[in-house]
Amino acid sequence: MSRELISTTLTDFDGPQFPEQLARIHELVYPTSGGTGMVGLDGMNIVECAIATGSHHTDQRHFGETSDHYLWYRRCVFDLQDGQVVILFPWAQDWDKKDGCQSDRSTALYTTQGVKKEALDILLNAFEKALSDKAEALRQGTTV
Repeated sequence: MSRELISTTLTDFDGPQFPEQLARIHELVYPTSGGTGMVGLDGMNIVECAIATGSHHTDQRHFGETSDHYLWYRRCVFDLQDGQVVILFPWAQDWDKKDGCQSDRSTALYTTQGVKKEALDILLNAFEKALSDKAEALRQGTTV
């Protein structure tokens, strides 16, 4: 169940989408055994990296709920020129780590209509870089 791609809707958004960059972002937050991602799941690290993209929109609701009534661990909302992007991060409660990863399901991405692929790629690449830099800093015992 850990990295299972679940097709569930988010009100007012299109998706879910699972672009290649999102899989790498998921691995940084929920490393598999022997992976190079973050040590432990820390919502503030996720938010800090989201803010580093320059597009993060402060959202007072930390959780997102999708049509299957799953209450997600962290919700990051990004404002782009042509719309919004929401990335939902699952809880890490798959204690058996059936596929080597503890997340309940895959990280999911949703957009409003009009978000251009180029803008989405730029955002995801920036978010991935921020998460990668943070993971490396955590491994080294330094701060970013």
